[in-house]
Amino acid sequence: MSEVDFFISRRGSLASTAQEVAAVMEAAGYSTAVQDHDIPLGDNFVSRMHAVLKRGRHLVVICSKDYEDSGFTWNEFSAFFREHLTPPDERRLVILRVDEAEPGGVLAPYVFADLVSVEDAKERRALILAACEGRPMAARRAARHFLSVPPRNALLTGRADLLARLKAELHAGDRPAALTQAAVHGLGGVGKTALATEYAHAEQDAYAGVAWIPAEGETERLSALATLGAKLEGQADLERTARAALDRVARADGLPWLLVYDNVPTLRRSRTGCRPAAPT
Repeated sequence: MSEVDFFISRRGSLASTAQEVAAVMEAAGYSTAVQDHDIPLGDNFVSRMHAVLKRGRHLVVICSKDYEDSGFTWNEFSAFFREHLTPPDERRLVILRVDEAEPGGVLAPYVFADLVSVEDAKERRALILAACEGRPMAARRAARHFLSVPPRNALLTGRADLLARLKAELHAGDRPAALTQAAVHGLGGVGKTALATEYAHAEQDAYAGVAWIPAEGETERLSALATLGAKLEGQADLERTARAALDRVARADGLPWLLVYDNVPTLRRSRTGCRPAAPT
């Protein structure tokens, strides 16, 4: 078996992602090995994997929360790590994160490429190629907070003008403005939440973080902000944590935060947030 440029290691549930990575790299002229189409039915799996790992120049780890739980994937990684990480200039370990996994242990020191929430095919290709070739990926942040935001509504159409107006309200120039507020209001069922959800997904890269805040009552609002505070500050007390979260968001350097207050009953000022930035 001849040498291959990239061996792609993944959990069974991520076969489609492995094939996507292989297609990107092969289109760029590299050779790849993926068990899904490089190990024929009836072949000796362990023997073939052994041969591939010995001849693979670089290892691509498709990193998910359950990657280390599989004996097969962890053996693939550990075998490559032992065989090939000296000299490091000639062999690369490439980590592509596909969920909220935090690479730990021997994976912790390695910079990873973040494919989480990247849906545009062109952007995904660029990230995969840059990571595998060892190039900087400054255009994409390696980590972001995207907390409790509902999934996009695939049936949402005809809202381009409203989305543009919402973006104009919340942005100054071509960047979000700090502490800018906008309210989306109307009768129940007209699509306010769907509009705010679409905006949160579409504009997430413009923010340091996005958090969805249920706002039917003070308890719900406090609880959601406390969760945010626990994520950012490690606080435990409900109201103190909510206030700490808002203080931390207000002090954020660089890009601002987007807080979506969902189902606010009135526009009155409360102790933990006021004048919602999304549905009422």
